Amino acid sequence: MFQGKVLRLYNNLPLSGIVVQTDSRFSVTDEDGAFFFDRLLPGAHSFVFSGEGFRPETIDVVLKDDIDTVLRLDALPIFEEASLYSIHVRSPSQGGDRYELGLRARVSDPDGIPDICAVSAIFDSETLSLSFSDGTYGFIMTEDMFPGGDIRALEGVPFHFEAVDQSGAVSRSRDLYILRIMEETPMPISPANGDSVEYPVDLVWDSGLLPFLYHFKIEVYRIIPGMPEIRVFVVDSLPPEQQELRLTVHFVPGYYFWTVWYVDEFGNMSRSKEALFHVTEQ
Repeated sequence: MFQGKVLRLYNNLPLSGIVVQTDSRFSVTDEDGAFFFDRLLPGAHSFVFSGEGFRPETIDVVLKDDIDTVLRLDALPIFEEASLYSIHVRSPSQGGDRYELGLRARVSDPDGIPDICAVSAIFDSETLSLSFSDGTYGFIMTEDMFPGGDIRALEGVPFHFEAVDQSGAVSRSRDLYILRIMEETPMPISPANGDSVEYPVDLVWDSGLLPFLYHFKIEVYRIIPGMPEIRVFVVDSLPPEQQELRLTVHFVPGYYFWTVWYVDEFGNMSRSKEALFHVTEQ
């Protein structure tokens, strides 16, 4: 007789529904994780343990007497989100338009987030290691990483993500493709060109209607000489028909710039040029 229990790798909770197979016979673990084989011939047997979402395991035994065993199965990482999104930025102050490609994945693991040791993106023969921040793995490809420096060379190229856990088990996402590269950008109207403004600040922009679902995103940055720009305001999900926004937040006197983005339903983005303005004493 060969019997035993199947448990989770780390917390020892029982696993039900795990299929245990040898030759033409099989058993399925019950709610206590237990399985049972009787009337097995003496000698060597291989038992394969498998279940959806778990790394299969095989154990070899030589039956002489009854055997009672415990096996712990490793749960595979799960991709809850996997996406590519193109980024187009119109920035005359930085030498013209630039393009980037964002890679983003949210990965969980029934054995716990600490069990995930690496997430990477793979395309052609390239492998990119994603960084973890705020619950998401991500990477931004810049133009120097594109074939020929052109993001359009990656259209039609399949990407996929792989997640590896501490035991070496690997999960693979579905294939992903660039779905859209937006060339159009909104146009900031006012304030711009260093306009001086007082409280409240009214932002006005112009745009054409795009033939797909999208919304606007607004960002405002403070400029302090000798320091990187500081984002002081952001608002997302403004409807396509909206083309002005009153800011009632307090801005200290000084120079700022603001930008307006198109963001489509897939997360692809296209940003306007920076619009400079000056906040005077209030």
